[in-house]
Order: sequence, then structure tokens, then C-alpha cells
Amino acid sequence: VEQLKKNGMKVLPASADLKKDLVRIGDKMTKDWLEQAGPDGQQVYDAYRKAVRK
Repeated sequence: VEQLKKNGMKVLPASADLKKDLVRIGDKMTKDWLEQAGPDGQQVYDAYRKAVRK
């Protein structure tokens, strides 16, 4: 974002509605992926979530 601003692009903050929609879409994509990935995918996802919380 800083590089975009430095190069003259106007960067506006995301609206609350956009942020909410992006979270909703991400949750749906994660749910769909987990359904296809099965137990192994769930383990990977759980390990990732644990790692990013630290």
C-alpha cells in the first residue's frame, strides 16, 4: 500500500461493509476447502490457525 501511495495512487480505507463481506467470503471459501480436504486438511488448517495466534 505504501508503494502505491508513493507512486501517486490514492488509497482509501476499506469500508466496514467491505471488510464484513470479505470475512464472510473467506469463511465460505475456508468451509468449502475443508469439506474437500477432509481430516488431513483440517489438521493443516488447525495448525495454521494456532501458529498465527502466537
